[in-house]
This record gives sequence, structure tokens and C-alpha cells, in this order.
Amino acid sequence: MEPLDLEAVGGPRFNETRHFVECIKEDKTPWSNLEDALKTMKLCEAIEKGHKGRLD
Repeated sequence: MEPLDLEAVGGPRFNETRHFVECIKEDKTPWSNLEDALKTMKLCEAIEKGHKGRLD
């Protein structure tokens, strides 16, 4: 198993909450945004319903 590349996700001291607040202050899109949350919710709903195959 390859070690986790922490630099690719902001480094070992990365603080996602601080990053999110800074993005709001600077009018930037955070790494994880509302679009990601919606996709996650759709995935969870599909799993609960027993969906198989691609999600559109």
C-alpha cells in the first residue's frame, strides 16, 4: 500500500475548517463545496434504495 500523499490534500497540518473560512473571506471555491455535498447526498440516497449502476 502506498503512503498517503498529505501534500496533495494540504499537508499534514491542513485545517479544513480554516481553509473553508478563508475561502469564504476571499470569495474562492473551497476544495469541498456544496456541489460535492449534493453528490454525496444523492449517492447516499441511491445506496439506501439499493441502486445499482451509474448515477446520472
